[in-house]
Amino acid sequence: MLTREHAIAELDFRARKVVPDRLRTRTHQHYVEYANEMLHVYHEATGRRRRDIHRDIEAIFAKDLFYHPRRVQSFCKLLDDKATYDQDSKRNSAKLRSEVFLAAGRKHPLSRLAEDLFDQPEQKVKAENQKEYYDVLHAPYVQGFSESLQRKLKRFQVGYVPKRGETLYNKLCRLKQTVELEDWKDVVYAIGCDTCGVHYVGETGQHYYDRRKQHQGDVRNRKATNGIYDHLKNNEGHKVNWDKVNFLDKEINWKGRKIKESIYINSLNPTMKIDPSKLMNLEKGFDLDPIWSEFNPVFRDIIQKKIGNRNVV
Repeated sequence: MLTREHAIAELDFRARKVVPDRLRTRTHQHYVEYANEMLHVYHEATGRRRRDIHRDIEAIFAKDLFYHPRRVQSFCKLLDDKATYDQDSKRNSAKLRSEVFLAAGRKHPLSRLAEDLFDQPEQKVKAENQKEYYDVLHAPYVQGFSESLQRKLKRFQVGYVPKRGETLYNKLCRLKQTVELEDWKDVVYAIGCDTCGVHYVGETGQHYYDRRKQHQGDVRNRKATNGIYDHLKNNEGHKVNWDKVNFLDKEINWKGRKIKESIYINSLNPTMKIDPSKLMNLEKGFDLDPIWSEFNPVFRDIIQKKIGNRNVV
């Protein structure tokens, strides 16, 4: 019976399909002659090693234009399944194996006498085999490779312990590039005054770096509708730390981001009128249902944890 390892398929990338290997009457008519030659090889193969028989089968296909190693292996597999094998009636093979083992037993590390090679108690052999390692290698786990490495290191009495949760795939293929704070976008942010600790809460779908430049331009141009400029104008000597920003939330949806901005503004300034001592904003933003006011303490706690502002009460 053929298995998956004997499968042959041709990939047609243009048509986006896989064409399985098939013998066709027009292109493979000469395979009838090959079949007769293969049967002749197997009929005359009595007493020969299977490996030598397979080499003869490969020689038959060597001149074929459609030669494929898996196709040859498939024919050999089918012929092996149908072939019959006679046992060694004189048991010469068994005697030869015993002689080889006895000869090797003189240098075997588990036995002092070759004749005792197969008479060693199982527990004694295991105890001798389980000696302390000279050293232990801690390395990431690689399926297939790590098992082979463990067997080879064992010969030199070196242990292998895979690092838990750490693999080469995680180290090399799952490297997530760090995003700088200024490159964040789709966020609700808070910019604070270094002097009094009052914050401006805003939202942006742009990168924060671009939004910060807009705020700085409004301050330079003395734009009256900008809350940060209004705060600096009314509080002489106050300074804004442009390099220090706190991201309160992230939201890709524009409307959702507007709602979150208003929630945070409302939590800092629950009254209808903006209190300049609590917030730099000039407006409260998106109209919220009054029920959201019940969650103001929760959002104030979130803000306090993120910005640690003494004015968040």
